[in-house]
Amino acid sequence: MDIPYVAAIFVLSFVTYTVLRQFDERSTEQLAEVIDLQKHEVNPTITWLARRMGLKKAMRLTWLIIAISVASADAYVNISFPYGVPIFALVIGFGHVLAAANNKHVAYVVDKIGVEEFEREHDKRMRELAKLPFWGKMRQISRSDPASVLMLVAVIPLVAALGYAMVATELFTVVTSPFKLLIMPINAALCFVIAMLVIQPAFALAPLIISRRYSGKSDGAESQANQSNSTVSIEVPVTVVVKALESAQKNGESAVKISIPVAASGERQAVLTRGD
Repeated sequence: MDIPYVAAIFVLSFVTYTVLRQFDERSTEQLAEVIDLQKHEVNPTITWLARRMGLKKAMRLTWLIIAISVASADAYVNISFPYGVPIFALVIGFGHVLAAANNKHVAYVVDKIGVEEFEREHDKRMRELAKLPFWGKMRQISRSDPASVLMLVAVIPLVAALGYAMVATELFTVVTSPFKLLIMPINAALCFVIAMLVIQPAFALAPLIISRRYSGKSDGAESQANQSNSTVSIEVPVTVVVKALESAQKNGESAVKISIPVAASGERQAVLTRGD
């Protein structure tokens, strides 16, 4: 066993995975600033850790564990099959890149229709899925995202056929100089294709996982929670508030009452009156 070669593959795999993962991490953190993490993060480990230690620490911990595991797998595989490329780091890393693209799409939709409208439609769909049996959920998802469901069914034979073709034609290899630098991008492109075959079915499974978080939540409870969290803001001149407070203190009153009559033009006017 060539120790320097294996160590180089380990380092290359670790760095490759780390760089590709950054796209997913940053897009997830940006999206979490706008909508609840539970509503868009599929990985239950991330959501569980984020509730206990915060999203940034959860991302850092999972990155370290997965990066070491991926680099070890690449180093082990390259002992027997010296491809010279970090296969696992590229496939899983490109999966993160595709997940980041999906996060960007969700962020675009949220920015276009608004947070409240997005969460209202999302919650409605997830509550409907949560009430259905498994095959009912799959039928519902197949109507809204037929491409992902088709990939979910075909992913195993497609990956097997692609792997067999690469092995049979000796395409997935790295030859010696001067063709080495020419073949490596081809291998990377093949890893990207494999990542697409794997990550696309995950989009079909995502609603199944997220809808489980809505089990047991009634529409009434959700509506009541939304109403309790809603706020109404009005603008009142500071001088009016100060005078009302001074008058209330002078008369020994314990509260200041604010009434908001609706004007004929449909505009709201704020009037402060002293409480009795």
